[in-house]
Amino acid sequence: MASAAPYELSIDQQALKDLGKALKSEADGKTLRKDLIAALKGTGDDAITDMRAAALAIPSKGLAVGPSIRQEIARKITPTVRLSGQMTGVALTAKQTSLRGFTMAARRMNRDVGFNHPVYGRGAVHQVGRPNWFDEIPPRYRDDFHRDVMFAIERLALTLAERARAAAGH
Repeated sequence: MASAAPYELSIDQQALKDLGKALKSEADGKTLRKDLIAALKGTGDDAITDMRAAALAIPSKGLAVGPSIRQEIARKITPTVRLSGQMTGVALTAKQTSLRGFTMAARRMNRDVGFNHPVYGRGAVHQVGRPNWFDEIPPRYRDDFHRDVMFAIERLALTLAERARAAAGH
């Protein structure tokens, strides 16, 4: 479950669904599907790096014992790939973070209104993270995502076309 709303970049969801279905008909479709998902997860590495840096730049209100909430949020920002269903495509998500009883940290840090959370020895405190930190970065990388996704799909299409030619004896 994602703790911050994923930022999605759509290429052509129906084409990606059709490609996912076509892979099922191949003899080694599971392997090809895994390879495509791995290639798609590699898209947007620069955006992920910037999003992790933005998470680490969220203001801190105190000293953490162990890993900080910001470090945990940054560590959990990952690409998610789906080749079927309504949410077909690549999305960047911040997976649910629960550290020292603080749940849904990425979503809370992204809010304009802030949040209340318990602090040992001080009761509850109100904290504002950095509103919209999660939503600001991906639009800069739209062209990079598009290029990387299209490259992965084209590479797979070439593999399938070569196999078809080999099977036809050409």
